[in-house]
Amino acid sequence: GKNLDWFWRPWFFDWGYPDLAVSSVGKDDAEPRQNIVIERKGTIPTAVHLEIEYTDGDKEVVHRSPAVWNTLERIMVVPGGKGKVVKKVKLGHRTIPDVNPKNNAWEEK
Repeated sequence: GKNLDWFWRPWFFDWGYPDLAVSSVGKDDAEPRQNIVIERKGTIPTAVHLEIEYTDGDKEVVHRSPAVWNTLERIMVVPGGKGKVVKKVKLGHRTIPDVNPKNNAWEEK
């Protein structure tokens, strides 16, 4: 009973492409953590799969379904671990299409 036009239309009826990017990693002003900003650059909604590595050696995998894009927003924020500093972020998975994988990684400099 849900309207899934936001998913079906771009995948099967519009000309488009799947492309996500790690837009930025920055401090959260309200919490002692960093936020990872994912941008939907393409027009086709895809799942979000993140592999996050922290400076203390801990690792975290975050997976969200394509439903995160059902509001047609172009940006989503993934909160990092509380009190942790993000060292590396890798976006994507071999099962998730992305036309430009060059913008799918971030590393602390």
